[in-house]
Amino acid sequence: RLASVSGLIRTSLEEDIPELRGEARIVELLGASVEGNVDTVLHALRHEIAVDRVEAPTAALEYARRLAQHGVPVNALVRAYRLGQRRMNELVFREVREADVDPEMRFAVLESITATLFDYIDWISQQVVSVYEDERERWLENQNSVRALRIREVMSGRKTVDVDATSESIRYPLRWHHLAVVLWYPDEDATGDELARLQRFLRELGQAT
Repeated sequence: RLASVSGLIRTSLEEDIPELRGEARIVELLGASVEGNVDTVLHALRHEIAVDRVEAPTAALEYARRLAQHGVPVNALVRAYRLGQRRMNELVFREVREADVDPEMRFAVLESITATLFDYIDWISQQVVSVYEDERERWLENQNSVRALRIREVMSGRKTVDVDATSESIRYPLRWHHLAVVLWYPDEDATGDELARLQRFLRELGQAT
């Protein structure tokens, strides 16, 4: 019943996490991600595969990348795994309650499955969050490079510019009055996140002024 179980979890996630509702292809990939995770964890349970030897399904990693590209907060991705775990637990408890086994065996089964599910979600969520963060950083760097190119084209004044289209492209209202600010970071304090910190500072400066 892999498809039906995965479908229930996917529907539940869409209902509970608004950020996961979006274009059809992304939602379809959410379904593939859920099914890949359910299939993987069930195989780990059935064949007693240690969770730390399991790799995240390809669809799950790709889904994390797509969320990063679309600016969906990483918190939504983490919540999806936690809520998916809760829904899977509910389904497992229902099945085990209906199984014709003695109470002691039922308790042992529930304890084993619950522990494995927790370990699986903890392990896999670390992998997908790492992929998300790497992709988000790469995507932002690419977006900033394209934005810088468009800005240089405007500043050069060598060709006619569609003001409204360019404003949308560089996310800056060209029809406004403009004030320039020059920012830099001391080389000796560089830690690798200078661009993000400068952007954050600039946003806060803009709000303050």
